[in-house]
Amino acid sequence: MSIVRSVLRWLRGLFLGTQPPAPRGVKKLGLVVGVNDYPGTNQDLRGCVNDARVICQLAADTYGFAVTALYNKRATPRAVTTALRKLVSSLQAGDTGFWSVSSHGTYVADRGQHDEVDGRDEALYLWGRDFKRSILVDDQIRGILRGLKAGVHFFVVTDTCHSGTMTRALHTLDTSVETPLAPRIKFVPPPRMQSEELAAPVTQRFACPEEGMTHVLLTGCSATEYSYDTVFGGQANGAASHWLETILRTDPDITYNQMHRRLRARLPSPQCPQSPQLEGPAAMKATKVFGGVK
Repeated sequence: MSIVRSVLRWLRGLFLGTQPPAPRGVKKLGLVVGVNDYPGTNQDLRGCVNDARVICQLAADTYGFAVTALYNKRATPRAVTTALRKLVSSLQAGDTGFWSVSSHGTYVADRGQHDEVDGRDEALYLWGRDFKRSILVDDQIRGILRGLKAGVHFFVVTDTCHSGTMTRALHTLDTSVETPLAPRIKFVPPPRMQSEELAAPVTQRFACPEEGMTHVLLTGCSATEYSYDTVFGGQANGAASHWLETILRTDPDITYNQMHRRLRARLPSPQCPQSPQLEGPAAMKATKVFGGVK
């Protein structure tokens, strides 16, 4: 009987011009951000745009994503937040999305929720001519990602310094050799902060335990470490981004837990003493990277 009703509805729609909508296709959407250029400073980087392009190509070719890319002067905090909000709002249950960012990182005094034990909010240092207007603070990022709808698979990659909390500073290594021995630190400190700002009281514990996260986060290092840029095969890349691509090109249909174990077999290394972190609910970590191959 149900088949007859379905046929009658189809015929009615055919003749009346009111056919039912076709089933919605599953979307795979991504956003990549890479910043090498920091105008008016001596803090320009070499590998971040390469990192972004590598992830962009991998996501499109292997996993079937439609990707938006923001490089250098297009990657202002305003442009990135606008694109990230659009991405988050575009995803429905069953869809897959990701956000990848490779840039400098820094920190500012925690003047918001006072939820940081050290009194500092970590921040991405994006493109801009003024430091204060060029940063995207972790509280802002978490606020946007809280808008993810139930049933969306979302992956975040931050090849940044202190990226256990979503930021990056860079060690620039000698690009004339494959395995540099004397890295030079180029962390970008914030403008001078008053001691009383850093000593702001902590009124609550960190408000985002892993089981409460709406996504999986892969970081380039822990919250207390630096990420490194170096040279692999003649091309400058972040160490974490390089090894992530290498692992996924070799075996793309693996879980986040498997990917993280293989990444930690490469890092930390003597030249790049950084410890990539995998954060998120246990059930999400057991799923396939980028939602599985296309």
